[in-house]
Amino acid sequence: MKPLSIIALAGVALAGAWHLQAQAGAATIEPRDPVLAIFREAKAAARGAPSPAAERILVDVARQEMEAGETREATDDLTALFARVHAWGTLSPDDPVQNLGAVERGVVEGVIIRTLAQAGDFDQALNNASKFDPAPKAQASYVYNWIIEAMVEHRQTGRALEAIDACVRADGSFPFDGAIALVKDGDGDHSYRDEIALDALRAADAATETIDVNTATNFLRHLHAIRPGLDARVESIALGLLSKVGTSAPSDGGPQARLANAALLIAVIGEIDPDRAREERIEFPGQLPGSSPLHVEATKDGRMTLGLGASVEAKVADQSLSNPAGALAGAEGLQDAGARFRSLAAVANALAISDPEMADRAANDAASLLRERDDLWLTSLASAMKLAATFERLGDHRAAEDLTERGLDHADAVASTVQREVKDLSPPEQAQRFWGMALTTITLAAAFRPAAAVNPALALRHAREVESPLLKPGVLAVVASELAKRQGAK
Repeated sequence: MKPLSIIALAGVALAGAWHLQAQAGAATIEPRDPVLAIFREAKAAARGAPSPAAERILVDVARQEMEAGETREATDDLTALFARVHAWGTLSPDDPVQNLGAVERGVVEGVIIRTLAQAGDFDQALNNASKFDPAPKAQASYVYNWIIEAMVEHRQTGRALEAIDACVRADGSFPFDGAIALVKDGDGDHSYRDEIALDALRAADAATETIDVNTATNFLRHLHAIRPGLDARVESIALGLLSKVGTSAPSDGGPQARLANAALLIAVIGEIDPDRAREERIEFPGQLPGSSPLHVEATKDGRMTLGLGASVEAKVADQSLSNPAGALAGAEGLQDAGARFRSLAAVANALAISDPEMADRAANDAASLLRERDDLWLTSLASAMKLAATFERLGDHRAAEDLTERGLDHADAVASTVQREVKDLSPPEQAQRFWGMALTTITLAAAFRPAAAVNPALALRHAREVESPLLKPGVLAVVASELAKRQGAK
């Protein structure tokens, strides 16, 4: 099936938007703007989701709307959504429904503040931050970090000290990540950066709570890398924090959090004074953990889970940059079919530009494996759809179309399963279930994004056929975002 042109797709999108307008009294759709039409369609679909899931869905749609360049409508959406969730008032952590609302409100408000800051709207971002309702056990520093980092990116750091002061006044937390961005900023005055670094060091030295020690330690690690002249102060503070961690009560954040902080602190000390770090590791009470990244993986029945350590395919993809032949041989030699398929797809994607011939070999090997093992669609849907986009980049449109059509059918099955599981639940139960569906929504987004890159009209049709209001808005927004990229590339 040949992908529709942008003009043809605009007609498809606007037809759907006009249908929504007739059905639900939607706002008038601007002509010749299929991206905005699809985003409005996504927002209309979100109205069928129960609160607070609806608000969580809507903020993600508005975030993508902003990133797609629909600035005016996204800003209006974000402003109205912040007022809506902030008006919920005091929510009791002892009531499960209210506690979920408190958690979701913190997430929603945080995304709004971050999105506005990244768009350069610092007046509104700071205004919202002053009203921020953190989720239980969260801190104001989360949002102020984002604001300050965005100020550095936009080269508008004149109000950074104001943001730091506001953060400290809000709940006593310190925006260490924002401080690091300011200290790294090559455009900033040297004495100004020194002042920020010293303020952050004083805050790090005073940290006592588990979460504060963790963020302070991350700051010390970065400061050592960029300002080695302050190493003596960094090491002294790290040793002081390690002493606090060693004598704190096990219940303060749980024993694993304490041990994780201790391991991070000893790592920082080790970068400055390896001998002292070895002594501290021997003397510290308890077995210190190593650090490993997390990755998303699927069980044999298609359920999404988190795995510890870098995935096999990630390791192979990294190897392909320095040793393409070795990476391909390593992928082909894997015994587990799922790992072999995902690794071959990762090698193909990594080499699509630098070595298209080897990429084509890896892609075709992966596609052959997918034809032989239909169960791989269940456990490796995102990788299969990314493989379709890789074939498109390699110029094999037929293979790309074939995988896209098959993959979208499997994505439909995932969405249908969710709808069957939640349709008879009460609204509060559906909202609670949505909180645990993050990996499913990530997987569907990872499936629809490359599908929209290959055949946006087909992806849009499948997105519209999703029944669940918990999932439909997200996949529609993904299609709209990808269409915005295609328009920008024209």
